[in-house]
This record gives sequence, structure tokens and C-alpha cells, in this order.
Amino acid sequence: MSVALSSPVARRPLHTRTLAMDCYLREDGLLEVEAHLRDTKPFALKMGGERERPPGAPIHDMWLRLRLDDSLTILGVEAAMPTGAHDSCTGAVPAYEKLVGLQVGVGWVREARHRVGVAAGCTHLTEMLHQMGTTAMQGFYGLRQQRRGPEASIEPIHPRLLDTCFGLRAGGEVDRLRSRR
Repeated sequence: MSVALSSPVARRPLHTRTLAMDCYLREDGLLEVEAHLRDTKPFALKMGGERERPPGAPIHDMWLRLRLDDSLTILGVEAAMPTGAHDSCTGAVPAYEKLVGLQVGVGWVREARHRVGVAAGCTHLTEMLHQMGTTAMQGFYGLRQQRRGPEASIEPIHPRLLDTCFGLRAGGEVDRLRSRR
């Protein structure tokens, strides 16, 4: 079993994408998931007929925030794009308001893509939704465990999560341990 990547051959950087996601419990009891994506290049780059970006300057710098209730239903969305690849990219920001009312869960990203629309949205903001969903679920799971206390028994795997990955496969080690109660 490999626990680390092998040593790479000599190489030089061409692109860096930094993606950060955080889940918060607000003082009003709602959850917020906030995502920040930033792309940079180690060299100057000119995007089409637009201005040249110096080395290290963002090509993309964008934020997306989802406000959720305990059922993981989206109550509010905020998108911001301080830097898009093109000046016109900021026109995609309002499309994400269409996510209000959608519940994060199995199949939700497909519905989100449908609501936002390909040409009306931003590829990068839309790509972040999948990871924002899992961040919301991780945050909510942690909050539930925290509320139950350290002495509480571990719950069985929720049926919707069973068989969604190797670790949560039916009959696997985690399933067997959590089924014992």
C-alpha cells in the first residue's frame, strides 16, 4: 500500500490552483460552506486581447458561499469574482442564486448544473459545488457528533452513503464496525 507519491523527475511549475473550503456554524444555527479558488501562473500571461497578467497574479480568484439549514437545503448563495479569466466572466455570478431551495445530497450537483446552466454559469464555480457538498456533509456530520457527545455510540452508515466509496462499501470494515452498535 502506497502512502506517498514517488519522487518526481525534474520539472518546472506551469500552473497553481489553490482551492480552500470551510464549513461554519453561524450564530443563528445555520451552516455556511465557503469556497475560494485561485489560479496563478509563474510567468506573464495575456488572456486573448485583454491585459497581461504578471507572474503570480491571479488568473482566477473567485468565491462561493452557500447558507444551509439542518436538512442541507440551500437558503442563500453568494458568489464573488474579484478576478475572472476574462473581464466579462463576472456576468456569471447572478446565475448561482438559482441554487436557493436545492437540497445538498445524492444527485444534487446534476440539478445544480441544470439550474445554473452551462453558458450562464462559470465552469470553475460550478466545479466547486461537488466539493462544497461533501464539505457541507463533513461539517454537518461533525456537528451532529459534537452535539451527541464523545460517549455516544457511532451511528450506522446512512443508507444513502452506503456503497458510495471503498471505505463505505456494504460489508466492508467500516460497515461491520458501525453495525455493531
